[in-house]
Amino acid sequence: MRYALSVTIGLLLVESACAADPPKVTDLIQQLEAAGTGERVIAAERLGDLGSAAADAIPALTRVARNARRGSLEGEHESRRANKYLYDACLDALAGIGPKSVPAFVELFADEKDDHFGSVARHIHSFGRDVAPSVPALAKLLADDNQDFRVLVAYLLEEIGPGAEPAIPALVALFLNPKNGADNLISSGSLSPRAAAVRALVRIGPKTQKTIEEKVLPVLAEELKTGKSARGGSTEEVLSVLGEAGAPIVPNVVAAIRDEERKFSREDAGTALLGLGVAGRQAFGKLIAGPDVEMRKEMFDALNHHLMGEDSHRNLHFNTPRINIAPFVPTLATMLKDGEPRQRLEVARALSDRADKVPRDVVDAIIGLFRDPAIKKWMDQEEGAWLSAPNINSFGEVGARALVPLLDSDSAGVREAVIQQLGHRKWSARAIPSLRKLVDGPNSLLALDAAFRAARLSLDPKDAARLADRRFLHNDDPKVREYAADYLGHLDSLGIPHYESLVPLLDDKTEEVMQAAARTIYFHAPKGSTAARAFADRNLVYHDNSGKITRSQKHQPEQPPGIPDLIASAITERDERKQVKAVLDLGDRGAAAKEAAPTLKKLLTDPNPDLRFAAGIALVQIENDRPALRKLLTTELERAASGRPATWVAAEALERLPPDFPELIPLVIRWLEHRGDGTLFLSIFQKYGPKAKAAVPAILTVLRGPKVPNHHYFGAELKPACDALAAIGTDAREALPELQRRFDTGSIEVALAAREAIRKITGEK
Repeated sequence: MRYALSVTIGLLLVESACAADPPKVTDLIQQLEAAGTGERVIAAERLGDLGSAAADAIPALTRVARNARRGSLEGEHESRRANKYLYDACLDALAGIGPKSVPAFVELFADEKDDHFGSVARHIHSFGRDVAPSVPALAKLLADDNQDFRVLVAYLLEEIGPGAEPAIPALVALFLNPKNGADNLISSGSLSPRAAAVRALVRIGPKTQKTIEEKVLPVLAEELKTGKSARGGSTEEVLSVLGEAGAPIVPNVVAAIRDEERKFSREDAGTALLGLGVAGRQAFGKLIAGPDVEMRKEMFDALNHHLMGEDSHRNLHFNTPRINIAPFVPTLATMLKDGEPRQRLEVARALSDRADKVPRDVVDAIIGLFRDPAIKKWMDQEEGAWLSAPNINSFGEVGARALVPLLDSDSAGVREAVIQQLGHRKWSARAIPSLRKLVDGPNSLLALDAAFRAARLSLDPKDAARLADRRFLHNDDPKVREYAADYLGHLDSLGIPHYESLVPLLDDKTEEVMQAAARTIYFHAPKGSTAARAFADRNLVYHDNSGKITRSQKHQPEQPPGIPDLIASAITERDERKQVKAVLDLGDRGAAAKEAAPTLKKLLTDPNPDLRFAAGIALVQIENDRPALRKLLTTELERAASGRPATWVAAEALERLPPDFPELIPLVIRWLEHRGDGTLFLSIFQKYGPKAKAAVPAILTVLRGPKVPNHHYFGAELKPACDALAAIGTDAREALPELQRRFDTGSIEVALAAREAIRKITGEK
C-alpha cells in the first residue's frame, strides 16, 4: 500500500514544515482524498503545518471538510467520530495556510449555521481584518432565516471594522428585518439582532455616520416617542451601543426620561444615555444632579447597572471609553447622607468599585456609614446585609486599617460585614486579637466567621484548630455544623490535622451537613488518613455531574487496572480522554506492557490526534527508545510553539516523565504564550526546578493575573505558579515582589505556597 509507512512509529516522527525536505503538497492532497480516515487526518495536519506553501490544497481541503461535516452528523458512531476529527483537521489546516483560506471558510460557514458552537466562525474571527475581501459574501448571510446566525455574522463584520464598508446596506436591512424576534440567542452572547447590526455599523467608522442618522436614529426617535420598541432588540439596548454616533438623539432620550407618562423605564433609558458618548454622559450628569429625588434614585440605579455590566460583551462600546465616575462623585457623595440605608450602602459600594476616583473626604464618609445608627440598625435586621456593604479594602491601606476598629462595633451586622472584608495580611494584622476575642462570643455563626478569618490572616495552626471545636462541629444549628465543615476544607493544609473531627458528621441527619463534611474529606483528605478511610468505609461515592455524594451498597474500593484491562480500555473506552489516559498508563508500565504493542500500533493511524500521539509515546516507552521519545516530544512541542494545534498529551507526557528533557523548556514557554493556560504547564516547570529558570517571566505573567478584569478568572493557577517558583529557587528572585503581594492578599493555599516560595528563593529557614 502506498501509505504503508504511515502504520509505523515513523509516521509520528515527521520533520517540521521548515525542514530541508518538506513533504510534497501534491502527495499530501492525494493522501487527503484517497487514504484511510486516520491517514487523511494526518495529511490535513501536515498541510496545515506547511503554511502558505500548501495554498494549492485549499480546494481539496474545502471539499473534504464539507463531506466530513456531513459524515459527522450521520451514520454509525465510529464513522461519525472519524469524520468529526477529519473535519476539525481540515479546518485547522485551512487556518494554518493563512488568509488565502478566508474565502473557503466563508464558503463553509453556512454549513454551521445551526451549530451554536461551530469552529468556522472562530477561525474567521482569528483572521481579523484579513477577512475584508470576503465581506460581500458574508453580507449576504445577514439575510439568513436563522436569527442567531445573522447575529453571529454581524459580530464577524464588526470585528473587521472599516473594511466591512460593503456590508452597510445589509446591516441596515438586518436592523430593519421584520423577521427579527426575541429568540433564545446562544452563540451571539445574547446580543439582539438590531443591536448587533448597529454595533457593526458603529465599528465600521465615520463612513456610517450619515447612514446611522438617516436610517437608524429616526426609527429610534419614533420608538422613544411612542414607547413601542420594534422586535429584535429593545430601543434602550440599541441606543446603548451607539456611542458618539448617537449624539443627535440625546435630547430625545432625555425627553423620554422626563416624560411623566413613563413610556420607558427611566433606569433603562438612563443606562442607554450613558452609552451615547460625551453628550449622553453630560445629559445624564444633569439628571442625576437635579432636584428631583426620585429621578436621582433612578439615575443612580442606571449608573450602578451600567458600571456592573461595563465589561460584558453585551455592553461593549467601541468608541466610548469606560465611565469616568469623577464628575458624578459630588452628587453621589450627597446621596450617602440621604435615603434608605440599602440605597446609601449601594451608592457607597458603587463608589468603592471606582476607588481611584474617590477623594479622601468621601472615603471617610463611606467608612463613617458603618457608625451611622440607621445603617447599623438596618444591617442588624437584614439577613445577608454584608453583601450590600461597600468594599472598604478597595481604598487601599487607609480602608483596610479603618476596618479593624469596626470589629468592636455594637452592631452584629457591621461586625459580620467587616469580618468578611478583612483580607490583607499586612494591613489587617492588628485585627487578629479582636477576631480571636469574637471566636468566644455568643453568636456562633459570627464566631465561626471570626475563627475562619483569624486563621486566614494569621496562617497559625492554633487559629485553624478553633474551627474544629465541638462548639461548631456539634452545634445544635445545622448551618453552623455545615459551615464549619466547609471552612475546614478551605483551610487547605492548615485544616488537614482536624479532618478526623469531621468523621461523625458523615452520619449527620441533616443532608447539607453530611455533604459539606464529605466534600471536604473527598477533595482534601490525604489518602490513607482516618477521614479518608471513614469515607470509604461508608461506601460514599462522589458524582462528577451533580457534585453530590451518595451512599452505594455496591461500592468497592478501586483496584489499579492490570495491563489487559488497560489494553481493553485503549480499544473500547467511549470516553476518549479516559482512553488516552489508559494508553499513557500502558506506556508508564514500560517493557512490562510489551503485549500492548500490536494494539498501540493500530492506534498510530487513529483519527484522534490525542490518541495517536499517546500511542506513539507509549510505544517508545515500552521499547525504551529514548531518542525516539525525545524526537516525538520535540516535534509536537515545536508544532505547538509555532501556534499550530497540538495535543494536550504532550503536556501530560512531560508531567509523567522524569525531568530528562530540559532542552524542551523554551518550547513549553512558547506554547504557554500561545495558549495562555498556565495550569497546563506549571507542574512541568515545577518538576524541572532550577533547569526551568527561563520560565520565570512566563510564570510571573500567570501569577500577576489578567491585565483586563475577567469575570471568569478564578485564580486556580496561582498556587501552582508559586510552587513552580519555589522549585526554581534562587533564580526566581525577580518574582519576590509579586509573591509578597500574593502572600498578603491571596487565599490560604496561595498564601502558604507564596510563603514557601519566598523561603526557598531567599534561602530563609
